Amino acid sequence: MSTRQTTLLSLLLLALFAALLVLFFTSVFQVQRLAQSLVISPSAEQVQQPRVVLIAQETDNPFWLEIKQGAQAAAETFELSLSYIGPSRINPEEQLRLLAKMITSKPYAIIVQGLNDPNYRALIDEAHDLGITVVTMDADEQGSKRLAYVGSDNRKAGRQLGEQVAAATGGSGQIGVLMGSSAVNQKLRLQGFKDAIAQYPQLRIVDARTTSNSRLRAVEQTTELIQQHPAINAIVGFSALDGPGMAEAVRRLEAASTAGGDNEALRTAANEAAPIKTASSAAAIKYPALYAFDLLPGTREAITQCLVSATIVQKPYEMGYEAVKLLRELTSAGQELANILTETTVMTRQKLGLQGGCP
Repeated sequence: MSTRQTTLLSLLLLALFAALLVLFFTSVFQVQRLAQSLVISPSAEQVQQPRVVLIAQETDNPFWLEIKQGAQAAAETFELSLSYIGPSRINPEEQLRLLAKMITSKPYAIIVQGLNDPNYRALIDEAHDLGITVVTMDADEQGSKRLAYVGSDNRKAGRQLGEQVAAATGGSGQIGVLMGSSAVNQKLRLQGFKDAIAQYPQLRIVDARTTSNSRLRAVEQTTELIQQHPAINAIVGFSALDGPGMAEAVRRLEAASTAGGDNEALRTAANEAAPIKTASSAAAIKYPALYAFDLLPGTREAITQCLVSATIVQKPYEMGYEAVKLLRELTSAGQELANILTETTVMTRQKLGLQGGCP
């Protein structure tokens, strides 16, 4: 082979090698681009949002479900993740256990109902020391390291109801009381109620009972109050389900008195209810005036039917929303802020726009 042929062959081989080298790097570049295209960038929903835990007093309670709705709306607005948990039935020990469990999961913040319990306060303080913000709702846990309280001024709400009863009775009469539980908010409402009627010596509480936040228990306890205290003028219920329960008790008593129902206890209670004189001087049964808390559908219906005279309306949706909003606006964990007191108002037939009075 001549020198010229050898040179041409070398150049050809060099060109071929260069082409193969270019092809190799091109393939590597394409593989890298393909690999990058297969990596899924996280969307806004996939980016982990700060987690807020709301521990309800009772998960299926209508009041707490409305709080949940407000909290969820705020969580979506302010890009937070909300977890809603709680006992299926009122159980302070379970609330305490759930708080301890949630602390170990290290969320951004926890919203709880105060229990006025030293063990509960210790857990709230522990959460604070771990950098977890705690907000109390519906009932405060005073003396703890919670950030703030969001909810009704329960003592003030109790006074509002007491003033309503005092005005309706003329400051004289006997009162029966139903409390949903021994929770702090219930005790504060009762205290406020007592504050309001204290200036009326002839107006007094003759019996107080607990309904365990149960509509059925409210029916039973209302029936017993009417049966055991025939001269009672008013019955006051301090939890949401007391209103529908009290109204149902009176419905059953009315049915028993007019139709001679099968239940001996109901007939007895109906017969022993305080009579009043009508224009024709015939004796007619008059049941105690009923006063409630919150405006559940059953309470609203009872107001339209003249069974419930008035109810104190809270703003549970606003409570949930404001608590979560407060957390999002927080600038430094553990900084104590001013409490957010949501409004309470007295609701009557007139304020509902219903025409005509009650017999």
